[in-house]
Amino acid sequence: MSVITTLNPAHGGPVECAIQLNKNLTAQGHTYDVVTLDRPDAAWNKKLPFEPICLGSGHPRADLMQPSLVRFLKQNQSAYDGSIFHGIWTVPNVAMRFAWDGKHPYVVFSHGMLDPYFIHNFPLKHIKKSLFYRTIAAPVLSRAIATLFTCEEELRLASTSYKPAVGNRIVVRYGINPPAMNPQQYSGRLLELKDRLAGKDVVLFLGRIHPKKGCDMLVEAMAKLVKRFPRAHAVIAGPDQTGSQEKLQKLAAARDVESNVTWTGPVYGDEKWFLYNLADAFILPSHMENFGLTVAEALSQSRPVLISDKVNIYRSIMKETTGYVAADSVSGTLQLLERWYETPQEERERMNLRARQQFEQEFQAKHTAEDVLRAFETNLARN
Repeated sequence: MSVITTLNPAHGGPVECAIQLNKNLTAQGHTYDVVTLDRPDAAWNKKLPFEPICLGSGHPRADLMQPSLVRFLKQNQSAYDGSIFHGIWTVPNVAMRFAWDGKHPYVVFSHGMLDPYFIHNFPLKHIKKSLFYRTIAAPVLSRAIATLFTCEEELRLASTSYKPAVGNRIVVRYGINPPAMNPQQYSGRLLELKDRLAGKDVVLFLGRIHPKKGCDMLVEAMAKLVKRFPRAHAVIAGPDQTGSQEKLQKLAAARDVESNVTWTGPVYGDEKWFLYNLADAFILPSHMENFGLTVAEALSQSRPVLISDKVNIYRSIMKETTGYVAADSVSGTLQLLERWYETPQEERERMNLRARQQFEQEFQAKHTAEDVLRAFETNLARN
C-alpha cells in the first residue's frame, strides 16, 4: 500500500508518484491500495482510476492527530507485504512512528523534503523541522528498509541537511506513464488560446505558482528579451497556493510584458498535455527541484527543457543535450531564453527527437515500480 496525506493533484509530484505506482504495480499483478487522509467525497477522488482508502473526517485538526490512521495501520499493516510512505514532514509518518508492529517492511519516498534549500531559506521552520526530525522522522527512516531518492543529486544534497543521516538510502529511477490523450476533451478556452498564440514562439511553465519555482525571474527575463525576440511568449500554468500570481501579474504590467505572458490557472489531465504540445519548449527556472516530474512530462511530448541547475536532474539533461541549463537567477533565466530563441529550427527538431528518446530510456514510471519492488525483494532476501 501507499500512504499519503492527500491525493489532491495540486500537491504535485508525490501525488502523481502514488497514482503512477498504482497503475504500474497493478499492471504487474500486485494488489496496491492507496491510503489517504482525504475525505471519501473529495472531488479529485472521482477522477482517479482506482478507489483510495480515505480516512479523513473533514476536521483538519482531528486528522492532524492521526487517530484513524494509527488505528488503520495497527489493524492492517500485517495484511500487506509492504508499504510506501510519501514525504518526510507528514501525518502518515507520525502515525507510523507509533503504529509500527516491529516487523512490517516499508520504504519512505523523500520527494525532495530533505533538501538543504528549505534550511537556508526558512530558518524558523527549520527549528520546528529539526525537532520533528529527531523525534519522528529519524526513527521512521531508521526502521524503513530504505529511504528512496529520485536521483544522485537529491541523495547527495540530503546528506548535507538533517543529522544524523539515518537508515538505508538508495536512488530509484523516476518518471511518468506516457499519456493517452483525448483531443475531444480539450476545453474551448484552450482551443481559443491556441488560436490566439498562433505565430508566437511559446515557452511553457507548468507547476505550482510558488516563489521557489522562479516565475518572477521568468517575467523579469521576458522583459529583457522581447525587444530582441518579439515573437517570444510565456504561458504560465498552475495552481496558485501562496497568492503569488497577482504579484507576478503586477510585475509583468510594471515591466510592460503583459501581452507576452499568458496565465491559464490550474490544468490537469488532457488540458495539461494540450499545453505541452502547444508550447515549443518547457521552462523551469526553479530554486529547488528534487526531480521535476514536469521535466519528464515535457520530454515525453518531445519538448526540449530549459531548466536551472537547481533542478536535480540537470546533469542528465546536459549529457543528452535535450535542453539548456543555467543558474537560478534572472541572468541565468535570460540566458536560457536567449539560447533557445537563438536555436535554429533544424537543431530544435533534433532536440525534439532526443527529448522523446531520453524520456523512453530514463524517465518512465514503470522503472520506478521495478526499483521499488527490487528494494522490497532485497530486504526479503536479507531476511
